Amino acid sequence: MPPFGRRKLTCWLRFDGGLWWTTPDGAEATRARHAHEVASGYESHLIGRADTSDRVSGVQVGAGLAIHNPGDGWVSLPHLIRELADELVRRGGRLVTGAGRCSVLVEDGRARGVRGADGTSWRGDAVVAACGAQTPAVLAELGVDLPDASPLSMLVITEPVETEVVTVLNTPRAAMRPNPGSTFAIDHSWYEEHITEHANGSCSIDEKYVKELIAEASVLLQGDVTLRAASWRLGRKPIPADGEPVFGELESVPGCHVAFTHSGATLGLIAGELTAYEVLTGTGHPLLADFRPERFSRTG
Repeated sequence: MPPFGRRKLTCWLRFDGGLWWTTPDGAEATRARHAHEVASGYESHLIGRADTSDRVSGVQVGAGLAIHNPGDGWVSLPHLIRELADELVRRGGRLVTGAGRCSVLVEDGRARGVRGADGTSWRGDAVVAACGAQTPAVLAELGVDLPDASPLSMLVITEPVETEVVTVLNTPRAAMRPNPGSTFAIDHSWYEEHITEHANGSCSIDEKYVKELIAEASVLLQGDVTLRAASWRLGRKPIPADGEPVFGELESVPGCHVAFTHSGATLGLIAGELTAYEVLTGTGHPLLADFRPERFSRTG
């Protein structure tokens, strides 16, 4: 069942399927990916790219093999975050914004709260360090080494466009999904080496790479459709060193729980549920057993 159970889908949460393909010489890799998905119980259909029009509309794919995943979906994270924040407040929670860089308060070896950049403190029985790509830096202040592989990344949002495409597309030169307001969200990895990170933490990229990414995405759409970038954002994409999620309470700092993963869009809700279970019960959840922070130190 999709996230939110039987809750009505919205303009920012859709399950209209996904289409994946790789380079023309990747037939073996495509079959292997399909076999892995089937073995994992995920609905996966290996099809000729020329036959995709029978399953999806508006996509130009060319020749070769593709994988269609009817159960794939997408979510607009700003909308989801606003929904969850509003629910938190409705349930009596307090939302503090603009606190700057925060650190974990530790007393007698146990996490007892959080201190904001201006020195303001918020005390509590437990702390969850879920700071995206900054999580390893926050934990380093506690003497915890959490290996990090977060790359520099970019996400482009297009101007509104008329198209039949409602499917998530993962292709060799552009990964794109529909976005609220008849726009698309587009990214990939081939341009990461061209992103510059500055001393103040900001990032920049030559606009020619934005235009190249948009051009790569435009050719995926049938008809006379030209995409244009409305905005783009750059920063670190949170990815642990071994590519696997990191969840659980720190053995060295009881009361401090970690949530560090990619992708938050797909794992955020279940991660929050399982982390809340551990915080409230003091008991480790079996589904998180393989993802504890200490796995790095135990394997060297």
